[in-house]
Amino acid sequence: VQRLPYWLAPNCMTLAGLLVVIATAIIFIIYSPDAKQDIPPWLLIMGALSIFIYQTLDACDGKQARRTQTQSQLGELFDHGCDSLSTIFIALLVAVTLKLGSNPTALFFQCVFAICLFYTAHWQTYVSGTLRFGKFDVTEIQFTIMFMLIITALMGSSIWSYVMPIVNLKLSSLPIISSVIG
Repeated sequence: VQRLPYWLAPNCMTLAGLLVVIATAIIFIIYSPDAKQDIPPWLLIMGALSIFIYQTLDACDGKQARRTQTQSQLGELFDHGCDSLSTIFIALLVAVTLKLGSNPTALFFQCVFAICLFYTAHWQTYVSGTLRFGKFDVTEIQFTIMFMLIITALMGSSIWSYVMPIVNLKLSSLPIISSVIG
């Protein structure tokens, strides 16, 4: 944050990160409107990069607000509102990457659980008065999604069709299962 220009408004940082994720999700949807087509490797890398940009800007906006003494409750609400929107678009990136359009039940649960995780964390904050993070939380999930996008870019989307021998589940079910566990 010390390297950021002092004039840079924290809410602009938040909005810029959100717009990067939304733009990437729109391009994903253009390439695969029904979440059944392969996404080109360059776009998968762009998806991972967009999540990284969003995550970095989201982590720095509050620090920038405190540094410039422009923090406010409205700014915090704006930040959380952008976080809630980004959750939807990042869930779409995952759904399209895993080609969940051919499995509407998996698509539904993946999107619903991603949103439930977000709102559960914020409900906990509302009730307890503090935002608590576990050992495996939002940041780790975002890094996992970035890793998933990069693996798909390198190995192709067919990797998610692989059936794990002992449990007899497709690899594409792992993100859904981890959301349920979360």
